[in-house]
Amino acid sequence: MKFEVRKPDMDLRPWVECYWNVELNTGTEDKTELILPNGKIEMIFALEGNYKVMNRRTRSVNQSWLSGCHYEPLEINYRGKSNLIGIRFYPHGIFPFLEIPIGETVNQVDPPIPFGEFFRRKCMKPFAW
Repeated sequence: MKFEVRKPDMDLRPWVECYWNVELNTGTEDKTELILPNGKIEMIFALEGNYKVMNRRTRSVNQSWLSGCHYEPLEINYRGKSNLIGIRFYPHGIFPFLEIPIGETVNQVDPPIPFGEFFRRKCMKPFAW
């Protein structure tokens, strides 16, 4: 397993806590990860692998998702090779970039939302792992 965390550019540090990347291989076994609530909002991109992301309110299969503020655990199921990258926002950090009220993301897993050009340039730059 490989896990890496990077700090964002200075321009985004008021809103973005970090970028992260995790790579692993479960072989032929199904794997379930239980993600405990941490008060953060995360934008997650699956570069490799297939995922089923669920909680009591959301059941979906996505290659990328916005994980809102959770007070319930979130399960991620996958098998084989896995390569995820993510943007972890501070609790207040996604407000400048959301087009929907943050309350609509509570305990939800949704498709990613469009971001402004400035944010897209700044956020995607660190993903050249």
